[in-house]
Amino acid sequence: MGVAACTPEAPRAVTAPVTAPVTAPVTAPSSERPAAPGAERFEPAVREMTFAGLSARVLVTRPVRVGERVPMVVGLHGYGDSARGFAGVFDGLPLKARVIVLDGPEPWGGGGEGRAWFAIGQAEQRPEVFDAAVRRVAAAMREARVRFETCGAPVVTGFSQGAMVSFGLAAEGASVVRGAVPVAGRLPSGVALLPGRGAGVTVVALHGTADPRIAYTDGAAAVARLLGAGYRASLVSFEGVGHSLPPAVLAALHTQLEALGRCP
Repeated sequence: MGVAACTPEAPRAVTAPVTAPVTAPVTAPSSERPAAPGAERFEPAVREMTFAGLSARVLVTRPVRVGERVPMVVGLHGYGDSARGFAGVFDGLPLKARVIVLDGPEPWGGGGEGRAWFAIGQAEQRPEVFDAAVRRVAAAMREARVRFETCGAPVVTGFSQGAMVSFGLAAEGASVVRGAVPVAGRLPSGVALLPGRGAGVTVVALHGTADPRIAYTDGAAAVARLLGAGYRASLVSFEGVGHSLPPAVLAALHTQLEALGRCP
């Protein structure tokens, strides 16, 4: 594993950024009991909510008092996965935080509960569709910040298609997110990186060098574009890792989320 400042080769086109659903253990919801008079009330460990029309699985990584101000982490699953499936990625996260794991707005063609952020190929062929997905997640995050006491802007992470949306949210600037950890993703060519928006945003991309679905060079090219536009950006590479979330990648993801997510 290494960190690259990135002067990558030209990115290769990705024709089918399809991901298998991430399977990881999901913490069962805790039963809520009425608090005794004068006792502290704590949020449920897991609950189902909706923000800006998107279903969400809301987790707290450690006991959080009702109304307590803690960091917010937003998780975006890959193509064909779901919030329920992706939630297990945050098991053991050392940062005390509320984690908002969102469901994509589109049904997955494979059936079941799988979801998508947009149809395959539309990120390049129809940039407005990708932009709409980014705006939808940004709206959900704004609604969640109204609902919960949060310290600072959220930190977003996602895998594959969710990582692409994470890159897109980072491009929107510090008013939307303060940090992003895209895993095995890329930044669509139509996303504009406007001058000045990079201030206050840190992006740490994680990518396997043997990824057959979204090429490592695509992730490197995304980081290079961000650096060129004034963002703080870096790439952590995983030698021989494909399009997956093995333990080494999960450990690095948790480390980066803890570093970026601490209250300012």
